[in-house]
Amino acid sequence: MVFSLLAPSQNGYIYVGIIAGVILIIGNLLISGVFRHLSKGISILISLLLFVVPLAGYGGYEAYMNHIEIENAEVDLTAYEPYQEETKIAQLKERSDFQMMDNPPTLDGATALYPVYSAFVRAVYPEDSYPHK
Repeated sequence: MVFSLLAPSQNGYIYVGIIAGVILIIGNLLISGVFRHLSKGISILISLLLFVVPLAGYGGYEAYMNHIEIENAEVDLTAYEPYQEETKIAQLKERSDFQMMDNPPTLDGATALYPVYSAFVRAVYPEDSYPHK
């Protein structure tokens, strides 16, 4: 537990799991007598490698994952607002037969679908200001 609190990782509990697993493996090797047939130096080397390899492997994986940069690639949604003059949304050539005049519902969802929502609003909602926020 102390190691998980001192670990620089957000996932310190994984290190505790690795250490507990290695201790169980080494305990099983001791109980089964595998180390009795090996020299003391080889036994210590195997024990150290059982600790170092998984800890270093997960540490390397975690460093790689923290190194990946995610870019903020937001779209300018103001270009897709439904009742702007030069909007980029798809528009019907004729007026829609379906109209929502009284108290239309608020639409909410994925930003990627905002142009679809905006086209729907332009087709069936009364003309008004519907900001993307």
